[in-house]
Order: sequence, then C-alpha cells, then structure tokens
Amino acid sequence: DGGDDDDDEPPPTQREILAMGRAAAESCRQLLAKFPDARADLRALLRTVDAGEAVAIDGVPDERMRGLLSHLFQNLRLRRIAKTGAYVLPKGGAKTTTSMAPIFDMTSEQLEPHARARSPWREPEPEPEKVDADAKAADAVAADDPGGTTILEGKVMTGEEADALLGSEEEDDSDDEKGAAAGGGGGTRRKGELARGPDPTRSA
Repeated sequence: DGGDDDDDEPPPTQREILAMGRAAAESCRQLLAKFPDARADLRALLRTVDAGEAVAIDGVPDERMRGLLSHLFQNLRLRRIAKTGAYVLPKGGAKTTTSMAPIFDMTSEQLEPHARARSPWREPEPEPEKVDADAKAADAVAADDPGGTTILEGKVMTGEEADALLGSEEEDDSDDEKGAAAGGGGGTRRKGELARGPDPTRSA
C-alpha cells in the first residue's frame, strides 16, 4: 500500500483519542464556518474517504483550508501514505461522516463564532493576567540585555533558564577576553538561532 507514516507509532491512549476527537470536531467546525460554500465538497470528500479511497489535499489552493483539512484528517486518525501524501481510512477505522455528522447538523448561526476562531493547532489565547506577566518578564530581560538577544518571544523564562542563559554568555565573554589576550583580535561571539517547531499542518 506504499507504506504509512504512522506504521511504527504506538496506539494512542484513551485520553489522546478523546483529545483528537475534540480537535477533529473543531477543525470541521472551522472548515464549515470559514468556508461555508465548501460544505457539500467537504461532505463528499469524507464520503470518498469512507469508501476506502485515498484522498490527497496538496492541490487545495487555499492554505488555511489545506491546513484545516490536514489537521482534521490527522485527528480523525486517517493514515497518510508516505509515497503520495494522500490520506486513507485505516482498516476498522470509524467512518468520518458518522464522526462528523453532529458538526454538519450545526446551523450557520451556531457555526458563526468559529469563523473567527484561531487555528485549532495553535495555543489558546493567554489570559490577560498572563499577558501582563509576560510583558513584565520581557521588560525585565530587556533591561539586562538592551540588544534584545536573550528575549524569547511568547515565553517567560524561569529563574533556572535565565541563570543558565546568563551563565553561557559569561562563558562567551571569558572566551573573548582570552582570545583578545592571546592577540586574536577579540573573538566573535556566536548566537544560536531559536529552532522553530514542526509545521503542525504537515505530517511526518
């Protein structure tokens, strides 16, 4: 069958299955809310999957729709064929049209709030108190480092992380001083780049 990306993955736990069900439902709600004209096409796509046919979404032109479809299919626990990138219903898998039937029964008024919702794979909006705490923490770090090289956007560092970061910079400074003393003209400090996480819209 061309091989599947998740052949070697352990089966999900009951908690993970419930979380995936909620994520699939939210993806479907957002698809219907943000692309109301595509309701019939989405239903037909799910019926195609339930019929055992492989469905590829690489050709979907709208990036938001493609991302939501990918998130929907992953959380419906469809298998992704490695060679083609298409999704297929695994043997014994639950019918997607049955799983998403309650979502398709929702009215446009019920779906309307989801038209403005954040993408389901993104973290929820932080509470106002959390935003204030983040801002204060960022200001505190910026005061110690005017160049802004130690600020991690969207993340509050713990005391241990801050000590570790400052400790690494002190080591760099020490190395530079040693280089200058040896006539090396003052070494160039290297800053590591923050690695971004995998694109949640892409499967492994």
